[in-house]
Amino acid sequence: GVSLDREIRVSLFSPSLPPMNLLDLPGIVENPADVAEHTRELIRRYSTDRRDLSMFLVIIEATSSARNSTAMSVVTERGLTDRCIGVITKCDKLTNEEEWPKVDQQLSNETAEGTIPLVPHGYVATMNKALKLREGETCHARLIRQAQEEVRWFRDEEQAHDGYGSMVDADLATTEALTAKLNHM
Repeated sequence: GVSLDREIRVSLFSPSLPPMNLLDLPGIVENPADVAEHTRELIRRYSTDRRDLSMFLVIIEATSSARNSTAMSVVTERGLTDRCIGVITKCDKLTNEEEWPKVDQQLSNETAEGTIPLVPHGYVATMNKALKLREGETCHARLIRQAQEEVRWFRDEEQAHDGYGSMVDADLATTEALTAKLNHM
């Protein structure tokens, strides 16, 4: 179930992290009905009570359209697009040449079929292929290697799809670009 009155709080402190409270709301579900209602109530509460103190990440799979996203419809209905960053996940799962232009459209942050602009923060594309922890490797070292692999993957995609390496240079792709956007909000 979804708790409306309990939170798990984790505190992280680092000179390389911006000061913020990060709240991971549950994904929006339709079934069962009670969980769906509790999830929507949490979103209503946080998007009303803490609107000016909050930023929202709207997660959209690369194979989906923002217009078909339940989370994006909630963001639009609640007038939160100016407090959002769209995160296009699982770009490494795209297998069809026709899917890449849809990602390009989202990243352009302009009004087009299937897109919803998030002005002023826009969208960031990411890949999700997790790297296995090597023997003797720390979790921190694996995360650094993961970030390097993500940059390499987008740059390699430039060979197959024009301009994907330049997405990295334009801060439109990678978790590092997402972090930079969060730091500027």
